[in-house]
Amino acid sequence: MKTQSTLHPNPPLAASSVNKAADDDEDKSAIRSLRKRVLDKLNAHQLLSE
Repeated sequence: MKTQSTLHPNPPLAASSVNKAADDDEDKSAIRSLRKRVLDKLNAHQLLSE
């Protein structure tokens, strides 16, 4: 697996921080979406088992 450092040995600082912020936003969005799906499934399971 290639890492960021092997793909771009010396990325410009501004571009690097922008890409990192975009990645963080994507990660947070994916985590929120996954958390919502898990909670929805958990709630549905709890309703079925009552």
